[in-house]
Amino acid sequence: MTERVEISVEYVHETNLAYLIKDGGLEVWLPKAHSTILTPTAPRPGQAVEMEVDEWLAMKEGLI
Repeated sequence: MTERVEISVEYVHETNLAYLIKDGGLEVWLPKAHSTILTPTAPRPGQAVEMEVDEWLAMKEGLI
């Protein structure tokens, strides 16, 4: 089973397959198959959100 980490980021946009998030000056597309938004309501652009992301992906994208 893949380890997951929780991160706090800024929600920018999403498609059917991925979330676009911002962490400081870094913008990253995260595939929905490897990430989950934990916010109970639909996020708005610019909103801070908590996410669970596969640890390997968070490390690869420089989020942890």
